[in-house]
Amino acid sequence: TINLLGLLPLHPISALFGTHIGGAATGNIWVTATLAILTLILMVVNGLRFGGMAYIKHFCPGPLWLAPLLIPVEIIGLGAKTFALAVRLFANMIAGHILLGVLLGLIFSVVEALGTGAGLVVTSFIVAGSVAITLLEVFVAFLQAFIFTFLTALFIGMSVNVHHDDHGEAHEEAAAH
Repeated sequence: TINLLGLLPLHPISALFGTHIGGAATGNIWVTATLAILTLILMVVNGLRFGGMAYIKHFCPGPLWLAPLLIPVEIIGLGAKTFALAVRLFANMIAGHILLGVLLGLIFSVVEALGTGAGLVVTSFIVAGSVAITLLEVFVAFLQAFIFTFLTALFIGMSVNVHHDDHGEAHEEAAAH
């Protein structure tokens, strides 16, 4: 919903009240970063809640002598997941807005450079392109909401589903029979 709100032309209404209303909230890096940090908190809290020490142990998946290298890499991986969630949603939402702004700004430049007659011909192509970009933005709004939700569920699921060492013993036992 907040992705789609950015497509509504609310600027004329907000000008009446002397305030700024409109724009996709996810076109603001602070909003997407907050959502991503909440995902990070859920990953860690639920990983500890459901996995306990197994969650802590997954930060060093190799031999203990590699811990000084593996633990920072795993922590950086958590940060990278959070950063990727925030930037992916923000960049995809803001890119369409910037493209529409450039296309609509191009109308004024074309009319000024070519005159009104030739400017109207070029403007009709620009408006048709803007309509196509707006339809693409509707698709991107739904797609990015789905991708963010899917990746959040995937990251939380990965932190909750910690592999235990007893799988190796069960495999050896099954091979013996």
